[in-house]
Amino acid sequence: MGHYCPTGTAMPTQYPCPPGSWTNLTNLHTETQCYRCPRGSFCLQGSPAPTGACFKGHWCPEGTGLGNQYPCHAGSYSNNEGNTAWELCEDCTPGHYCPVASILPTACPAGSYNSDYKGENLTSCLPCKAGFYCPTDATTEIIVCGKGKFSDTGAKECTLCKEGRYCDFNATSFQVMWYEKICPAGLECPEGMDRMPDAVSDKCRVGHYCPKGDVSPCPLPCPNGTFNEHFGLQQLSECQKCTAGMFCVPEGLAAPAGPCPGGYYCPKGTGEPTSFPCPVGFYRNGSARESFQDCTECVSGYYCDQEGLDVPKDCPRGFFCVSGSTFPQPCPLGTYGNSTTLRRSTDCTPCPGGYYCDGIGRTEPTDVCDAGFYCREKAFTSAPPDGPTGGVCPKGGYCPPGTAFPLSCDPGMYSASPGAKTKYDCVPCDPGNFCPGSSSSDSRLKCAAGFFCTGGSAVPNQFDVQEGHYSHAGAFKQEPCPQGTYQPAVRSEDCLDCPQGYYCNGTGTVVPVICPAGNYCPVKSEAPTPCPRGHFLKQEGRYKEDHCNLCTAGYACEIMGLVEPVTKCAAGYYCEQGSNTTHPIEMPFGDACPAGYYCLVGTSDYLTSPCPNGTYSNATGNTDPANCTSCDPGRVCNGVALTKPNKICAPGYFCRGGASTDMPIDGGATGDPCTKGHYCPAGTGEPLQCPPGTYQNATATDFCMSCPAGYYCTDGEIPLLCSRGRYCPGNTTIDQPMCPRGTFNSELGMTAESDCTPCLGGFYCFKMGSINFDFSLNDTGTGPCGIGHYCKSEDTTSGIGGPCPTGYYCPQQTEDPIPCPNGTYRDVIRGEKLSDCIACKLGSYCGSTNLSDVSGPCDPGFYCIRGSKVPNPEVDDPAIGGPCTIGHYCPEGTSYPLKCPAGFYNNLTGQANCTECPASFYCPEGSITYEIYPCHQGFFCPPGTKHDAEYPCPKGYYRNVSSGMSLADVTAPCAAGYYCNIGASRADPTDGVTGDICPPGRYCVGTFSNMTRLQSADQCTTCTQGFYCETPGLTEPTGPCSEGYFCPPGQNISHPFPCQPGYYCEEGSFNMTACPGGTYQDELGRGQCKTCVAGYFCDFANQPMIDYTPYPCPVGHYCPNGTEWATQHGCPAGTFNPYTKLEEVASCTKCNAGRYCSGIGKSATTGDCSAGFWCILGAATATPTDMVTGMACPEGRYCPDGVALPEPCPTGTWSNNTGLRTAQECLPCPGGFYCNGTGLTGALCLLRCELLLCTQRIDIET
Repeated sequence: MGHYCPTGTAMPTQYPCPPGSWTNLTNLHTETQCYRCPRGSFCLQGSPAPTGACFKGHWCPEGTGLGNQYPCHAGSYSNNEGNTAWELCEDCTPGHYCPVASILPTACPAGSYNSDYKGENLTSCLPCKAGFYCPTDATTEIIVCGKGKFSDTGAKECTLCKEGRYCDFNATSFQVMWYEKICPAGLECPEGMDRMPDAVSDKCRVGHYCPKGDVSPCPLPCPNGTFNEHFGLQQLSECQKCTAGMFCVPEGLAAPAGPCPGGYYCPKGTGEPTSFPCPVGFYRNGSARESFQDCTECVSGYYCDQEGLDVPKDCPRGFFCVSGSTFPQPCPLGTYGNSTTLRRSTDCTPCPGGYYCDGIGRTEPTDVCDAGFYCREKAFTSAPPDGPTGGVCPKGGYCPPGTAFPLSCDPGMYSASPGAKTKYDCVPCDPGNFCPGSSSSDSRLKCAAGFFCTGGSAVPNQFDVQEGHYSHAGAFKQEPCPQGTYQPAVRSEDCLDCPQGYYCNGTGTVVPVICPAGNYCPVKSEAPTPCPRGHFLKQEGRYKEDHCNLCTAGYACEIMGLVEPVTKCAAGYYCEQGSNTTHPIEMPFGDACPAGYYCLVGTSDYLTSPCPNGTYSNATGNTDPANCTSCDPGRVCNGVALTKPNKICAPGYFCRGGASTDMPIDGGATGDPCTKGHYCPAGTGEPLQCPPGTYQNATATDFCMSCPAGYYCTDGEIPLLCSRGRYCPGNTTIDQPMCPRGTFNSELGMTAESDCTPCLGGFYCFKMGSINFDFSLNDTGTGPCGIGHYCKSEDTTSGIGGPCPTGYYCPQQTEDPIPCPNGTYRDVIRGEKLSDCIACKLGSYCGSTNLSDVSGPCDPGFYCIRGSKVPNPEVDDPAIGGPCTIGHYCPEGTSYPLKCPAGFYNNLTGQANCTECPASFYCPEGSITYEIYPCHQGFFCPPGTKHDAEYPCPKGYYRNVSSGMSLADVTAPCAAGYYCNIGASRADPTDGVTGDICPPGRYCVGTFSNMTRLQSADQCTTCTQGFYCETPGLTEPTGPCSEGYFCPPGQNISHPFPCQPGYYCEEGSFNMTACPGGTYQDELGRGQCKTCVAGYFCDFANQPMIDYTPYPCPVGHYCPNGTEWATQHGCPAGTFNPYTKLEEVASCTKCNAGRYCSGIGKSATTGDCSAGFWCILGAATATPTDMVTGMACPEGRYCPDGVALPEPCPTGTWSNNTGLRTAQECLPCPGGFYCNGTGLTGALCLLRCELLLCTQRIDIET
């Protein structure tokens, strides 16, 4: 069932009924016998019954193949199965929209509405109008906001009127509120204002000012330093500056807050009472002061160490305080102070001798000085360093504790090291010194120069220094003169430099040695210095390098210290004076022999050895005249020392090689004038043969002449007369053109092809270059035209002339082709005889002569065998055809009558078609009547039945009479408890062939039952949805539906309905499941969905997702794998993204320096960073404070709106506050200080201007 089997079918399921059709019958043999699927159902390919009811949201006309083939159109929906027409799809309801194939209407989202039927998509939902709101899904009518509120287009709710605006309409839009309903300057409009403000009820409060609402929505307090006692102020400039001597804080005062406190002054416009303190170094003991001049400088003996003092502080003991002191200054090292209110450093008492004061700010001496040291007045350490206050006890003396001055050692003794503490620390005098006996620092003195003292000496000249030696002061031994010096005298304190021209090669030299030849010796020489390479020197006693002679030209001095040159310059090189190698390369004193020259051994000047006339050399390093190259063929070397030929051979001459003139006449040794039969263009090496077709009968020429017409030229000297059978135009070579085939020529000296004579008609001239037309000669290449061809005059083909055309034949010596007769044709060329004409094809006729194809097909109702001359032979002639016979039919072009097919008959002659067999009869092939074939019992025969068993009663039915016409003539269903196979003739068959008693558990495929003795299919249970029941006689379903397919109730295979693209079907599915958000499916029959590709989103809100490519990730967002909707992943706060298809959050761009990006999903930066703040990178707010993405403007700098890098406070200003917005907020440098850089966080260099009057804003240190 569900299939049909035409002739030649190999297997029962080979030809399924196509989609949109079904059959529960067997033994069908054509597709047309499958039933069309009924309306309201769909039929998959090969269905034994309608597959199922039409899916919800769809409709199925007759012949539908898929349950979702015909969706309800956009603007309609259907929650019913089995719809038979599109009119059964219901109109979409107001407040909703219905895309194609909707099962239920989709509600318009909150913020939109739809008051009409038939909404097709989301665009059918209109955005809620401005001034109205749409609070819920499926809104059909918009709701007015009312006074005091506003809304923008697409609002879900209304918003209270913004502060600084008013909403006096029932339906106020954001645009109207924001741009038209602006609170006027001088009036207040609180949030939710539902009327127009007036100057009586809504005046700006005291202490404040109210600009227009689009400048500031709320009343602004008069800032610190100002106050306002009036209503209705409109701008900041109307606030009054605080009265001088008073302060005004907080903001929004109606009158000054109070008088300036003591220690401070308050100029006009002061805010905080402590804004202007008297600076350090000043004080003020009264209130209500107005300026800095009201502060009093701190008096001497007192100090003012903080701003805002009203009384100065006493200078403590151990300290002193000058006028204007900001802090007490300690008594310096080496002094102390034992009273208060000292006014200067000189008031401190110096520490006495023998004592020390080791710190600043002392009130008494610390202690006595240490042993080994002495302390004079103002000592500040127990072991003072050498200086005016004391020091280490010097050599030659000693110092017990409390020493003010060092004590002397006994005569002949001295203290060997500083810091001696007792007289027992004195020792005998050291070697190299003498000790006259003294307690001063020079008690141990150096031995005299030119002498040496070995120890224990009391005099400075204990021993004399000898010749060749020296000693300096303090020597304990004599030293030998070093190399390069000498000394011939005794008692010397220095050695003499070795004189020029001599050398001193050892220590202790008394007499110098003379410098040898080949060397020179400058002053203080330790050894002779050899003359450098490239030099020699014959004299001795020389002292400068300039005395060395340059090496002789033609020689090389390759080693140092030569007395005279010994080695000659190498062959291939030249050596000028001073050469240090036999093979110099690019040296100032020589080089390889240059191109155009040769250099023998010992060459000093290459110019003396040029390559001779007629030669050249392009190589360097030539060692011999043989290295010079003979001049190239075709070239001339005119001159000496050439590196390449300098001329080319003259036109009309040839130069073989070694030529020194461009017109040689030396008999060919180096060249000569050009010879006859040749030509010599400029630069010729050997004479050139005149090319074929040219000649030259003169000498010394550079050209050849064209061969004249009627002649041919072979050897280049003499033109020859053109041969017979040929012709010679100008420039003819030995290959003289032959007269073409079909012509001949018997004359000499012909000049053109037109001079050749044409061949006679009916004959051929085969050979090219024929001389005459004599058929008696075998070699003339002429004769009569061959069979299968015809020959007109000038025919050129050997024996076959022109090929005989189609539709003709040609015997031998044919001049004109002969046509084929009626009833024949010829479709190929070269016909030779009448029998080569072909009898007309089967099923065709040939109605004229000389045909190359048949005239046309045989008429319908007739047949044409071969050679027919007409399309409708009237007489039945077995040789050529005739009218169609009974039991047959002859369509157009029939060659033999065709038997009527089974199911048809024909009882007339001359018919093009057969007649369909009537109902209740069957007609075998070739039937001439139907009456002898009535339908048998157990079968029925509709019109066109082919054989007696074509339509048996279906299983479960029978027929007990003959001549049945259709399925309606089946008698009745098989009796209960029995089954009827095909062709049953009774209700209770028992023959086992046409039927039998029903066995237990049997039924029809697609159902199951676990009970026995069933009597009808109605007692079988329909196969459970999600499962399939494959074979008869099941007691439970065969198994779950295959993955990728779904099984409605009653399925008999595991894969009846493939899951459609956009859906997935897990194992055991009874319906398709739409791919969820973040997935898609572009293939048929899949059990799971594919993850949405990164850079795209897959939103199934409107319809299942088949193709993700039309949905790139939008700007401001990123879409990793599996993204479900467009705005699922917004770029986080502090970032933005102007591009589509971003795949990860790391691709979002951090907000630029000076800008901020608030909220998520931004496609551009939100705006400039607020003044007073620094947005570093990635700021999410205009006022960042996290110290990573931004911070308050740092100390010493100010930040205008949108600054990328904080600006430094300018020179002359500073600031230790954060959050500055403008340069004007930087503080001026106070008097007594200087600020000589930018970006300072404090004033610099306290008290650096003691001798100068420092005023406010000193920019540099003065």
